[in-house]
Amino acid sequence: MPDTVLTATIGVGEGVLPVAADPGPGPVFVDSEAMLVLSRGSTSILVSRGAYGTVAAGHASGAAVVDATAAFVGTNTGLVLSGGITATPTEINELHGVVAGTSSASKAAVLGANKNLDILVLPQSGLRIGSGVGTTVTTTGAELNVLHSAGITNQDLINTHALPAGLPQYGMTGFLAETFPRQMCPETNSVIATTGQIYVHLIYIPGGTSVTNVTFWSATSAANIPTAYAFGLYNYSATAPTLIGSSADQTTTAWGANTMKTLALTGGPFTIATSGLYYVAAGIVATTVPTLKGMAIRLDGSLNAAAPIVAGINATAYVSGAMPNTIGATTAGLVSVWAGLS
Repeated sequence: MPDTVLTATIGVGEGVLPVAADPGPGPVFVDSEAMLVLSRGSTSILVSRGAYGTVAAGHASGAAVVDATAAFVGTNTGLVLSGGITATPTEINELHGVVAGTSSASKAAVLGANKNLDILVLPQSGLRIGSGVGTTVTTTGAELNVLHSAGITNQDLINTHALPAGLPQYGMTGFLAETFPRQMCPETNSVIATTGQIYVHLIYIPGGTSVTNVTFWSATSAANIPTAYAFGLYNYSATAPTLIGSSADQTTTAWGANTMKTLALTGGPFTIATSGLYYVAAGIVATTVPTLKGMAIRLDGSLNAAAPIVAGINATAYVSGAMPNTIGATTAGLVSVWAGLS
C-alpha cells in the first residue's frame, strides 16, 4: 500500500494495547480491544480509553504508551497532519478561549450569530467602504460623534467639515458654532431687550469644542450711552442656567451700528464636555440698547416658546460687571438674532 494512505482501525475494549506486528508496508493492525489506530506507512497512533494512557505512537514492532496528561508533539514547525496543517502552538492558542462576537487582545476574531463583533479598533483612514479596494473613510471619531445627536444642525456639519467636497461651507473663518447659519440671516433690525435685561438664545455646541469668545453683531441702531454690558455662555436649563464663562464688563465702551462685537470670556478658553444645547447671552445697560442682526418678528412666538425655548428675555436682570453665575427662567420672545462662538 502507498506510504501516503492513512488508515484507522476501531475497537471497543478497555486499556492501551500494544501494536501488532506489521507484515509489511500498509495499515498497522491491532486486536479488537483497541479503541482507535491511525496508520500511515509503518507509523501508527493508538488512541485508547483506558485508565493508564490515552495516546500510543509507534512502529510495527510495538507502541510507546504515555499517560493522560501527555500530548502528541510534532516537529518543530508545529502540528503536522496529512493535508498540510502546519499551525504552531502559538497560532493555535490564539483560538483558545475565543467567544464568538467578543474581541480580545491578541486573539482571533470570530463573528457572532448576527455577524457582529463588540469592539473593533481601527486607525484613522483604516476603514474602507465600497467595491474593489474601497474608498478610505477619513472622518475622525470626534466628527462622527457630532452626528450622534437629535439636535444636529446644518452648522454642525459645516463646523466639522462633514459636507462633501464641492458643497459651499458658509461658516465664518475662525467660528466654531452659530445660533443659526449666517446665510439664513436676513439681517433684520431686531430689538432684543430693554436696558438691564438679559437676552438669551439657544446654540448647539459639539462636545470637545474649546470656546474663547462670544460675538453679537449690531444692526442699524448703535448702543446709546452704554454704562455696562457683557456677554456670557450658559449651560442650558429651563429654569436655572449656570454660567460657563462671562466676558468682562465693557462699561462705557462704544458699540456702533452694524458692528461685530467680539468679547473674550474671562478665564477661557472653556472646553465643552458634552455635545448639546447651550445659551449664549447678552446683558446691556444703556439709554438705548443696540438693535442686533437677526430674523424677522414672529407671528405670535408660539413656535419659539415650545420647549426648549429658542430665544427670549431671562427673568434675571443685568446690572453691571460679569454676567450672573445663575439666571432664571426665560420668557419666549419674538426675535432670533445671530450670535457666534470662536
